[in-house]
Amino acid sequence: MPNAGNAQLGNSKTSATVRFASPQEMVIAHILTTSISQYNPTFAFDKTATDINGGAFLPGDSLLYQINFTNSGNDSSTNTVITDNLPAGTTYMPGSIRIGGVAKTDALGDDEADYDVTNNRILFRLGVGANSAAGGKIGPGVGSNVEFKVVSASACKIVSCVGSLRNSATINYSGRLSGSPLFDSSGVINSGCIIKGPVILPLSGTCFTPKDTLLVNKCATVNITLPWWKYAGYTFYSAKPFIPANIFNPYAPVTASGIYWAYYTNGEGCSDTARIAVIITICIDIDDDNDGIPDYVEFNNPLALQDHNTNGIPNWKDPLYPGYADTNLDGVNDNFDYGADSDNDGIPNFYDTDFPGFVDTNGDGVNDNADKDNDGIPNQYDLDSDNDGIPDVAESYGVDTNGDGIIDNYVDTDNDGLSQNVDANNTGVQGSGNGLGNLDLDGDGIPNYLDTDSDNDGIPDLVEALGTDANNDGRIDGFADANSDGIADSYILASALLLTGLDINPC
Repeated sequence: MPNAGNAQLGNSKTSATVRFASPQEMVIAHILTTSISQYNPTFAFDKTATDINGGAFLPGDSLLYQINFTNSGNDSSTNTVITDNLPAGTTYMPGSIRIGGVAKTDALGDDEADYDVTNNRILFRLGVGANSAAGGKIGPGVGSNVEFKVVSASACKIVSCVGSLRNSATINYSGRLSGSPLFDSSGVINSGCIIKGPVILPLSGTCFTPKDTLLVNKCATVNITLPWWKYAGYTFYSAKPFIPANIFNPYAPVTASGIYWAYYTNGEGCSDTARIAVIITICIDIDDDNDGIPDYVEFNNPLALQDHNTNGIPNWKDPLYPGYADTNLDGVNDNFDYGADSDNDGIPNFYDTDFPGFVDTNGDGVNDNADKDNDGIPNQYDLDSDNDGIPDVAESYGVDTNGDGIIDNYVDTDNDGLSQNVDANNTGVQGSGNGLGNLDLDGDGIPNYLDTDSDNDGIPDLVEALGTDANNDGRIDGFADANSDGIADSYILASALLLTGLDINPC
């Protein structure tokens, strides 16, 4: 048929009429051939993994993932986005996203890349015109690279479940001319050719078994970050059940006391859970659990309250005491405070195996000298340090009429953390005394709040308070403590075994 203008068949056409004619001959058409040029982008797309630590790849090592891409097609791509789902057994290293060597933030919606905590993936929006919401255009022959870092799991459970780290990425885009939605999957370079498939790194070597953990802030900082590097491969949750709505961003500072969980599952019956209790105290705070007994008293070492040079200043606050240290600047010798960090190595004294006299018979990581009942909560954070069901404040003859384990009418006008009704002054730490002290009814050298038989009559205090002690060990049966305050959930507030208060009996 006449086509004087040499018009082309447009995109997306599904049919055309072709007519043959000759003024002199009869034409019989047996076959019609045509050539249609297709214009679409396509990507050469490969991925590499480099062990940043060097040497053999071991649990806990960090990896640099780099994705190289080049448009090898004959059309530009539009809305070009790379999606990389982090491999099982790793955790993203914050601040490591790069596009073409240029750093990008982790946050959602502020530049061309982000780390999606909920879905555990990284998105790169690429090309000319890319922004915080959409990818841009990449022309034929144009390429670059993106990269990010991860920390590999060091927990034995994950190492055994995962076996190898397997990671691949996907690039999604549309053809500029065709408008067709297209994608390519990454591969690895082998003998100069890109072989589709994931980067695979076997993971094996020395590992550790996570335990329930207690984290406390160090003054003058009033927040703490969850140890995401230690729990690489786990997902963090701020509440149960372990559903997306309860996922917690482990890179966000924790500013209030609470319970968090590190949870891993491969969806096929291999899983692990670790409980992380966070305690945030004010700065300065010489009575971390607000029970009226200062931390240096709950340190339970007579040296803390003595005066080694008879200068009238007790050792716990005397700068002249041998080895005095105060890294948290609270006015208390760190060597008499299990919550401090006397050698400034980032490990609180109650966890630090270098701290003098460290012993851990139950393997929970906490110095037994700091934790009388071995429940994993050091005495100065534990409202019932001997786990006999009776709060320390009550056993020290303090007032606790509501059974919450905290001294009643708590007021702290001098900002030292010790309630004024047991504080010796209103001028701060240096004027503070021993609060409720370390009363010892039976004189056996064990303060009441640490003594499961404080009157030494052979009957556990727990039984005398009408609590249940089937095994006669002086400690609560079936102990459960959901909020890690040291008081059994079954014996608090209205259910408390012993409430104290003013004696209203005129007799």
